[in-house]
Amino acid sequence: MAISVDGHALRLAISGSYPWRDEVEITVESVPPIAHTRALRLPEWCSAPETSLNGELVNCEPRKGYLHIRRTWRQGDRVKLWLPMQVRRAYGHPQIRNLAGKVAIQRGSLIYCLEEADNGTELHNVWLHAESRFSVIEGTGLFRGNPSLASPSALAPAPLSNGVCSFDPEELRSAQGRRLPLESITLEVDLQNEPS
Repeated sequence: MAISVDGHALRLAISGSYPWRDEVEITVESVPPIAHTRALRLPEWCSAPETSLNGELVNCEPRKGYLHIRRTWRQGDRVKLWLPMQVRRAYGHPQIRNLAGKVAIQRGSLIYCLEEADNGTELHNVWLHAESRFSVIEGTGLFRGNPSLASPSALAPAPLSNGVCSFDPEELRSAQGRRLPLESITLEVDLQNEPS
């Protein structure tokens, strides 16, 4: 990648496995030194980003979502940006009928979901407890080498003939986790602690 700065080309090599992993490295490849301010985007979802320049932590205050580093850039300079990716729940607006009682599971800039191909046809009966925790696991198949998520969740039983379900809350609490493969849709679950 090359950026024109005062008639010179500031050449940068960007490496890392973002958005799957939390580290991005930018290396200056330009031979002549070039004075320039690099503005690194700090995403809103990352609460504790860290940056280093040539192995030394950079202590600058972000402004409007960017970290600005002003210096004379030289060949071999390396900027590392760490964007710790916590798993969090992203809720839709409660007054939008199709989003009521549903949640998206987000890790970094990615949204995860349950898919019928991996988890069966009864996804509309999946319950995610309010206290459920997620762990990052190594993906398989199409996602081999990339993180997937796992969490204790449960499939509710099919409704009885009168439309009422019979639940054993203890059984739901102890159900084993399921893998959450990446897709661009949300994981739709009922947000109640226990079915009623």
